[in-house]
Amino acid sequence: MKIACEKLAMLNAINIVQKAIPIRTTYPILEGILIKTCGEQIKLVTNNLEMSIECKIDAKVIEKGEVVVDSKLLWEIIKRMPDYEIYIEEKNENVTIKCDKSLFEIRGRRGESFPVLPEIEKEIELKVPQIILKDMIRQTIFAVGEDENRKILTGVNINIKDGFLVFVALDGFRLALKKLKIQEDLNDISIVIPGKTLNEIGKILDVKEEAVSVYFEKKQVMFDMGNTRIVSRLLEGDYINYE
Repeated sequence: MKIACEKLAMLNAINIVQKAIPIRTTYPILEGILIKTCGEQIKLVTNNLEMSIECKIDAKVIEKGEVVVDSKLLWEIIKRMPDYEIYIEEKNENVTIKCDKSLFEIRGRRGESFPVLPEIEKEIELKVPQIILKDMIRQTIFAVGEDENRKILTGVNINIKDGFLVFVALDGFRLALKKLKIQEDLNDISIVIPGKTLNEIGKILDVKEEAVSVYFEKKQVMFDMGNTRIVSRLLEGDYINYE
């Protein structure tokens, strides 16, 4: 693999996908970022087995390929480089990163062994402006429970019923509920997204009117923002009948 890309674009992409790097894991490869060529772009992918994030940026693809690079190391290297075009080359899992007069050589991992984003059927779609979705998360996430013995309360219940999108969080002492009238004619939907995951999604969403597409499945949900996609697993079980 051999690519060239802008420093700022790479930094922004790393900053986004790092939100799915696990704090502690028994699988060292999950501490890395998968860099993979994709047409005239490259995509950076992370996965903590609860949430996966993929971010695409424009790049000059000189040679196709993929490699997994340690997340913290990549961030520190790119951050300290001058504001010029960055070249990344991988041969036999050895990664060379060059920019102007700076050069780093680090060890990578084979990309084939990295768990990529699961495929999601895009049959049930909801479009919501990013600024509104971000605000709905902000106004409910604080009431999520922390008791692992009541796992279902550690998530936010997202349901669609009677033309409304509803976010609900409760911890046994307080309840936060936010409703939004929607245009889509969707059947009743009720899912529970882990609070920690939804909190990170809220940080990624931008403060703008551009819509994010939300796709629902039985065991997972995807937030598609164009060049950034986030897939989250869902908590199993029935949510509290707060009504």
